[in-house]
Amino acid sequence: MRVVIRAALIALAGMVALIASALLVIRFWIWPTLPHWEPRVTESLTAALSRQGLTLEMGDMTADWARWYRPRLTIDGISLFRAGGERVLTIRQAQATLGPASVAALWRWQPIFHELLLVDPFMYAERSAAGEIRVAGMPLGARAAEPSARDWLLRQGRLRSDSGEIIWRDIPRD
Repeated sequence: MRVVIRAALIALAGMVALIASALLVIRFWIWPTLPHWEPRVTESLTAALSRQGLTLEMGDMTADWARWYRPRLTIDGISLFRAGGERVLTIRQAQATLGPASVAALWRWQPIFHELLLVDPFMYAERSAAGEIRVAGMPLGARAAEPSARDWLLRQGRLRSDSGEIIWRDIPRD
């Protein structure tokens, strides 16, 4: 019996050491360098959105800690425009806070946030004459070309919006 208890304690100590090491690596190595990744992040997002006919403008990216165990990424100013220059989304500030579930999601390279906070968002939504619904220039529903952005958003822990505005336009059918 003592051997089993000793093995369980050693395994528990190993897990605690592994989690503590992961937090230290994130806090002192990965997170402070995150703003240097901004050009790559912007380039990746721009490429993905341009396939849907959208243009991205993104402000400064900063990384800090919401709590000692919850790293937070802040982006000041996000805007999406249609090909004609029409604004379909503006977010004054976006804050993404990581949590325990975020660590498990890193294996798939798709971050899952504990909380996603949108400060003062402006969003344009419409239903076309054909019945297709678009939110922020991206199609929703079964006919969406790339439902991955919608699916990713729905997997987040908590989505908060402080203030904001949604403009709805219903295009009449002929």
